[in-house]
Amino acid sequence: MTMPRIFISIVATMMSSTIAIAGSDLDPLWNPPDGYTVTHVGIGDAVVNAVAMDSVGRMVVAGYSTPSSGSNGQFSLVRYHGDDFPASIGYEDLTFNSNGIASVPVGIASANGYAVQSGCTDASATGIKLDAGGRVFVSGTCMTTQNVLALVHYNANGTLDTAFAPNGYETEVFGNYASASALVLDGNGRPIVVGQRIANGVSEVVINRHDYIFSHGFE
Repeated sequence: MTMPRIFISIVATMMSSTIAIAGSDLDPLWNPPDGYTVTHVGIGDAVVNAVAMDSVGRMVVAGYSTPSSGSNGQFSLVRYHGDDFPASIGYEDLTFNSNGIASVPVGIASANGYAVQSGCTDASATGIKLDAGGRVFVSGTCMTTQNVLALVHYNANGTLDTAFAPNGYETEVFGNYASASALVLDGNGRPIVVGQRIANGVSEVVINRHDYIFSHGFE
C-alpha cells in the first residue's frame, strides 16, 4: 500500500451551529484556529475510508495504517472530540484507547475482538457503525490468497470486545476473492456486511449477517 503517511486530514466547514459565516469557509471552532486536523498513525502509510458520528457528537474514522514503512496494513480507528467537549473540538479523544487511536493487526489469531479468517496479512477497514453507547463495529477486507471479509467490534473506550468472536476470529471465505464495501445494522442491531466476491471468473454480491447484538451480545 503506497499512500501518504497521514491517516486523516479533516477539514471542517462550519460544523458548529454556534457561529455563522456567509458561504463555505473553514470552521475556526474545529481544532482552533485552523479549522482542520491532521493525525499521524504509526510510522508507515495510513488512509481513512469511513467515518461516523456517535450520539454525543464525537467523530470516529476508520481505515488502515502500517506500523512501519513497508509493513502490512491493519485496521485503525481514530476518535475526535466534537460537541461532547467544546473546548477540544477537533482534537483526538485521549479517552479512546489512551491516545485516541485504536489499531488491530486483523488476522493474528492470538488477538480477540474481531471476526476474520486467521492468517491474513494486509487488512483495511471500509465500513463503520456506532451504537448509542459509543461501541463500534468496523468491517473491511483481509488480504490472503483468498481475500476474506472481516468484522471487528470495539468497546466504547477503544479496546477490543473479547465477548465478540470468543476465539478471536471466524472464517469468512466467499469464493476466490472477497472484499467488503459497506456495513449496516438491522432493526435488532445485528451487523450486516455487504461486499462482493469473484467466483468462476464472475463478480457477485455477497451479504452476510452476524448474530451478535449491540445491546446484549449473541442471540
